[in-house]
Amino acid sequence: EIKQIFEQKGVTMSRQYAMLRYALDILVDYPYDGTSSLPDIASKHEGVEHRLYGEFTEALVDTVRRCDPKWEWIPTLEDAWRERINEGIMYYLKRR
Repeated sequence: EIKQIFEQKGVTMSRQYAMLRYALDILVDYPYDGTSSLPDIASKHEGVEHRLYGEFTEALVDTVRRCDPKWEWIPTLEDAWRERINEGIMYYLKRR
């Protein structure tokens, strides 16, 4: 479903990958980065259904869990990822 949203906007998967990397860097630094581009990114997500943010968070956490070799021995890592991503998502949703 998310893929269709980007296809409708004419965004290629390679472009989406680059945008995702950029957005994740900003989300991880937010709110500690005073020069954050989060307002710009938030404005590009207008019209995205609220439930899709939850699906995004779950997919991201699952991906990190599968790909990060340190995941097993850092029990609070999942909570840390969720907290940081959710802070940025809450910012997005407040901007609506």
